[in-house]
Amino acid sequence: AYDFLKSHSAVDSVEFAVRMMEDNTLFNAGTGAMMQSDGIQRMDACIIDGYRNKGGAVAQISGVKNPIEVARMVMEKTQHCLIVGEEAQKFAYLNGIGRYVTVTKESIERWLKIKEDTHYGTVGAVAIDMDGKIAAGISTGGWATSLPGRVGDVPIIGGGTYANEQVGVSCTGHGEKISKAILAGAV
Repeated sequence: AYDFLKSHSAVDSVEFAVRMMEDNTLFNAGTGAMMQSDGIQRMDACIIDGYRNKGGAVAQISGVKNPIEVARMVMEKTQHCLIVGEEAQKFAYLNGIGRYVTVTKESIERWLKIKEDTHYGTVGAVAIDMDGKIAAGISTGGWATSLPGRVGDVPIIGGGTYANEQVGVSCTGHGEKISKAILAGAV
């Protein structure tokens, strides 16, 4: 990833790093995302360009491989910060993101074994590029016992991730506690 950063912007590098983790079933994001209590995967992601003071996020999105890519599209192609649910999914498809089933054998087995609220870990990245520009990104599948429609800290700018010209932050942990503290933005 360092070699990638040497020739790319901080935003490109953050998206690249988060995409790599979303593509790995060992992480609770993208392909490895946990299913919610009703057995459906709904993912959240956010990316922030600290230099340009811009951010984009998606919440409760399904049917895409890399939610971080859709979050970046929200940042780059709209005037909005956050798009949710089926509308986020439609936005992704209208902008060339292919349909993708992220449910894997591993995610089903993990979901079936969970007997209590367990959090397998949000993924995130922070980068500073050769020009000193900072970006941050984050992606999650939430936790297996969450209610359908639950949105935690991840897609909330300043909640689970934040970047400006001086600092970048990406959090993991209990989303409700992070949200209440506005943890990432409290730097």
